[in-house]
Amino acid sequence: MHRVKVSDVGQKGDGVAHLDDGRTVFIDRALPGELLDIKLFKTKDGALRGTIAEVVAPSPQRAQAPCPHYDTCGGCQMQHMAQDAYRAWKHDKVESILSQHIDEFDLPDFSPDISIPAGTRRRVTFACVKTNNKIVMGYHKRRSKHISDIHECLIVDPVLMRVREQIKPYLMEIVKDNRVIDVFLQVLDGGIDCVITGPVGKDKKGVPDFSVQEACGRMLHETDIARISWRMRERAEPELLLEAHPLFKRAGALQVPVPPLAFLQPSREGEEALAQAVMNAVPEGAKRAADLFAGHGTFTGYMRDKKLQVDAFENDKRAVAALRRAGHAQAKEWDLFKYPLDGKELSGYDVIVLDPPRAGARDQAECIARSQVPCVIYVSCNPSTFARDAGRLIEGGYDLKTIQIVDQFIWSTHAEVIGVFERRVPVA
Repeated sequence: MHRVKVSDVGQKGDGVAHLDDGRTVFIDRALPGELLDIKLFKTKDGALRGTIAEVVAPSPQRAQAPCPHYDTCGGCQMQHMAQDAYRAWKHDKVESILSQHIDEFDLPDFSPDISIPAGTRRRVTFACVKTNNKIVMGYHKRRSKHISDIHECLIVDPVLMRVREQIKPYLMEIVKDNRVIDVFLQVLDGGIDCVITGPVGKDKKGVPDFSVQEACGRMLHETDIARISWRMRERAEPELLLEAHPLFKRAGALQVPVPPLAFLQPSREGEEALAQAVMNAVPEGAKRAADLFAGHGTFTGYMRDKKLQVDAFENDKRAVAALRRAGHAQAKEWDLFKYPLDGKELSGYDVIVLDPPRAGARDQAECIARSQVPCVIYVSCNPSTFARDAGRLIEGGYDLKTIQIVDQFIWSTHAEVIGVFERRVPVA
């Protein structure tokens, strides 16, 4: 047992303390200024970590977690921090990350942060196992294979928790004994999408047999599930098993058919907040726009509503096909990581909207920095890669005019950032 005083909270939400011999230890769910008795252990990567045995002197920021499963569930990370302190910590964390790549003179004042409320997450992946003739369905405990069988989740849409209970009897017939599978659920316009990942049924190979098909058929007709797909392993493309009717999402007036396991913004409320921020930043009089990493057209749809001509570039062929079926003929299948649009290809656009994955868009940002496009709106789910790419745009002659944090992931360490850039210096 070691007694330590916590000096800070790190980027990943862990408390940071130092042992008497100077070694740094990271402590789950610890807050600045707290005096703790901790038990030490090492992770596989050699990091020294601690678990709290006793909070000897708590921080004024410590709060009672609102979720009854917080002690055993590995989903949320920051429920032990009072809400005002949590929001301030997340803002300071993002500002600190940005300042590492962007000079303080180039960093504008932040627009007010947007916080998406709990209970709005429209997609969730539950770990599921059948053991002792019972379905256990929930989240993995932090750094553990143990599944916490939750009966309540404050972050997700209550519809998903209701559906979770509805489908348990059918999963008894689908899931193999003592084999963990994942069950993905997503609320879409028209119903709930369900994708099962892992070996199922009585077949030795784990592929859906007649008993699985029969159970899925009853689940489709007797619950709120509207579509069921299956895949053997993560990263494989889902195989459609049954569908009551097509599912879709709206992006402005654009109604986009959505394939199984489609990647969408985590909440409708968050998507609307991002879309509104983007549309507020589109320059008056803009006529042509490029939507890079367009996905299923979240920003394309809203820009179309404003009568912009939008070219949507996306590498996911299923998303491109969905946009075309929705009537957006200017959807282009394009790998922007391998083939970033260059200055010539970008010429003629009045505004670029880009929303890359967590890896950011380093090469594409380099090309934009050499272009003449007047306005760039960058939506990012990773402040670190946003800061890196923003630094390159600024070096290339853009001013970062506005920046805003959107917290779609309440009680987590993640945050989204929207930055609006305007060209200051013409390219020679």
